[in-house]
Amino acid sequence: MTTPFPYAYDLSIKNKPPLQWDQSNLHRTTIISKGPDHVLLKREIDSTEYYVSIYWKGNATFEMDEPHHFSLTTSDTESLQIVCRFSELPEIKAPPSFGEIKTAAALSWKDYWTRGGAVDLSGSKEPRANELERRIILSQYLMKVNYAGSFPPQETGLTHISWYGKHNSEVYGWHAAQFYQWNHTDLLEKSFGWYQKILPVAVKEAKREGFEGARWPKMAGIDGRTSPGGINPFIIWNQPNPIYLAELMYRKNPNKSTLKKYSDVVFESANFLASYAFYDEKSDRYILGPPVKSVNEKTNENTTQNPSFELVQWYYGLKVAQDWRLRMGLHRDANWDKVLKKLSYPTVKDGKYLEIETDQDMYEHHGSLSSAMLMSLGYLPQTPLIDPSIMKNTFNTIYERNGLKSFVSWSLGKGAMTAARLGEQRKAIDILCNTLPGAIFLKNGHVQRAKEPLACPAYLPANSAFLTAVALMAAGWENGPEINAPGFPQDGNWNVRVENLNQLP
Repeated sequence: MTTPFPYAYDLSIKNKPPLQWDQSNLHRTTIISKGPDHVLLKREIDSTEYYVSIYWKGNATFEMDEPHHFSLTTSDTESLQIVCRFSELPEIKAPPSFGEIKTAAALSWKDYWTRGGAVDLSGSKEPRANELERRIILSQYLMKVNYAGSFPPQETGLTHISWYGKHNSEVYGWHAAQFYQWNHTDLLEKSFGWYQKILPVAVKEAKREGFEGARWPKMAGIDGRTSPGGINPFIIWNQPNPIYLAELMYRKNPNKSTLKKYSDVVFESANFLASYAFYDEKSDRYILGPPVKSVNEKTNENTTQNPSFELVQWYYGLKVAQDWRLRMGLHRDANWDKVLKKLSYPTVKDGKYLEIETDQDMYEHHGSLSSAMLMSLGYLPQTPLIDPSIMKNTFNTIYERNGLKSFVSWSLGKGAMTAARLGEQRKAIDILCNTLPGAIFLKNGHVQRAKEPLACPAYLPANSAFLTAVALMAAGWENGPEINAPGFPQDGNWNVRVENLNQLP
């Protein structure tokens, strides 16, 4: 077995850079201690330090071949058991043995599959049912492997390096909501703890920018520091995510303990939402931006105002935060109510929602239409800001113009959830069973980015958004139709059995 260590990323390559293996003089790997069955290494990369402890069982020799390159050699042809641990501080105590880890993993998987939610499509006449089940099972597996840790992962999970290895918080809602839906709220809470940990950092950042509350980083490492980037400062649809997810955790455990545990994150998030919304005296309303970039990241930040989805997010986030205050016996926050009362509504033109208020001609442009506003009723529940009939006209216009090519990658979930809530069950299924590039589930369950499959061979938001949509369609949603699997076609071709799923709002 060989163990090489790289330096860092090649920053000359944007977004998904490779690691640098030829910069041995820019980092250090030191053997701190060594025994007949273990070794402790110290890694130093710029100002970052961490430790790697390796324990083995069997007759083996550990040697450094060259800087940053080590080998563990054995003449035992039967077996060599190895346990490796990465840590911020040097660990003196030996980690669990290989056998203990193997047993713990087996028990963990048994618990995951038996306690979690399930959707059974056996007996369906629809020929796509088997493929849909395959996608469900493999996506659940990938979520457990890649997303069940204490730090929200990068978008390629633990499989591949992407976006400098950083967590992108705007898709954390997709990543983690499905854990609640599939009855693994404990795994949602596990990663949500990172938001509690970095709350002081987020409060400090909001204050630095002139806002109140907590401004969450768009892209960050484990320390929560905001990463630079041309898009990062202008993305805002990550800000209400903690409120949305905290509400799911409360719905699973509706007690004072949950409220107390997460209220700081909820209230500071809401303080930022209220502070960020700008009161425009001329129109007597609160607006979002400029500068801001909408979900699709292609709009000019200096001319973008009132993106539709973000407006509904702001409303729902502040409304839920007020609910939390009332549950805790507190008075409503007067400032939040001011924003709720006068927050701009999504812009409607010719009976359809616009993506942003400042692009009045979006439906007259050639080519595909943006579909970001569909999440305003789909991922989010019904709110006073959205008229379902207008949203249905918007969805069908986009579907007719773009076809299924608009619903690939994580948009599988986006489109299917909106279609389901609008009663367009056949279109919801067509979206989930999409086989266009960017929507193909490989044999291992991974979905690749259509334009860059080699640079991004695994893209986990597609799997998590897919699971979010399936659970919504199978379990239903609050105040939804009281029928079995309301998001599936009710034509007799689908036999849907559901166990241990939790409804979204």
